[in-house]
Amino acid sequence: WQDASGNYVLQQLLEHGDEETRNELMKGVEKEGVVALSLHMHGCRVVQKAIKCLDQTQVTTLITKFRSQVLNFTHDPNGNHVIQKCIQVMSSLAKAAASRNDTDMASSLSDQLQFVVDDVVANVESLSKHRYGCRVVQRAIEFCVEHQKDAVLKKIV
Repeated sequence: WQDASGNYVLQQLLEHGDEETRNELMKGVEKEGVVALSLHMHGCRVVQKAIKCLDQTQVTTLITKFRSQVLNFTHDPNGNHVIQKCIQVMSSLAKAAASRNDTDMASSLSDQLQFVVDDVVANVESLSKHRYGCRVVQRAIEFCVEHQKDAVLKKIV
């Protein structure tokens, strides 16, 4: 999980493995501790790949583990990438559901990301001035659904 070379193998298994392989890998992520992996130089790459490659249900379950960690992750040189990936993937899933006219799913997905947006909005001034936090603010503006993006922008101006 935290090996300089081994993490690449795990990323490839997440991307190209079957559902059973992904499920086994996620059990390993749980065992290692997803928060600890997210803060590790190599582990965070595995977590990012999991967020990108897992199905919607697994991703939403995974990101709930970050609920009390958003600011900790955002200030971390590795963890900020995990929060950025959460914003990108969850927002893309919400927008895709909206484009299919599945407004209930779109709303549910954006609601599940709201805890991240709330922490960004509440701390936007300090995050905007932070070397890693500013990247998370940028991703929120770039990817979030309109009402979330508007909340961030309103707080900035």
